[in-house]
Amino acid sequence: MRVTNISRKIISIFGKTLLPGEDVKLDNVDESNPTIQFYLKAKVLAVGNTSAAQMKISDTGETEREKIAREAVEKYKQEQEEYRKKAEEKENEIKAVKGMKKKRILSKKQSGLGLNFQIPILPIC
Repeated sequence: MRVTNISRKIISIFGKTLLPGEDVKLDNVDESNPTIQFYLKAKVLAVGNTSAAQMKISDTGETEREKIAREAVEKYKQEQEEYRKKAEEKENEIKAVKGMKKKRILSKKQSGLGLNFQIPILPIC
């Protein structure tokens, strides 16, 4: 049986290394072999006597597309997490600044602690 590597990666099959576009004859192996079935399904191998000049090597195989999609999703999630953290930090900063501008911050802190202090009002003479 003759197979051709139609991916852009170097693969090894039954101890034989296949460069992209290279074909090799495998003895005592048929298409029902699980390894051959996996590579055919992933569009990494093509069966038959085809040369690299006749066969157009695919840009990306199905497994490569899945890997690229997973990496893109992970990168997107990471960027969103960073954006969320920055937004949260900014929100906390805004709250802190707004809290400083309140006139009665001292009395709120005191009432939160259960303390009731009264500031005496002195008459102006």
